[in-house]
Amino acid sequence: MEQDGKPPFLDSMLERTDRGGLKLCIYGKPTHTDQYLNFSSYHPVEHKLSVVRTLLERSQQLVTFSQDKIQEADHVEEALRARGYPSWSFSKVRPQMEFKGVKRKKKKKQEASVKRPMVVIPYVEKVSEVIVRTMITYLWP
Repeated sequence: MEQDGKPPFLDSMLERTDRGGLKLCIYGKPTHTDQYLNFSSYHPVEHKLSVVRTLLERSQQLVTFSQDKIQEADHVEEALRARGYPSWSFSKVRPQMEFKGVKRKKKKKQEASVKRPMVVIPYVEKVSEVIVRTMITYLWP
């Protein structure tokens, strides 16, 4: 429902600036609780870092003004810290976001040239990671 001439759409809020321009911000419904994957949960670390990456990328790509981007990034970090995310998780994700475009182009070229078989295994903490590292070492030197 539109409030004060600010219509929410999906997870964004469209506002008019004083000069008649448009401004996009992240919008959360009044019932939104910032409940994300807990860091101590039984999931691979890659999934947990993906939560950080997804929320930070959304704030950087959707929000239009830099001050609002900083405010949203702080909100994301605060919400995830409440879920047990350590500071190193943010430090690890931010450099990946900066070089995402360069890495994505290189990765697409590599995928096009090498066809790798797909292997799906159930996740078992500390066992699955060892199996993946072993398979990569032996199958794709």
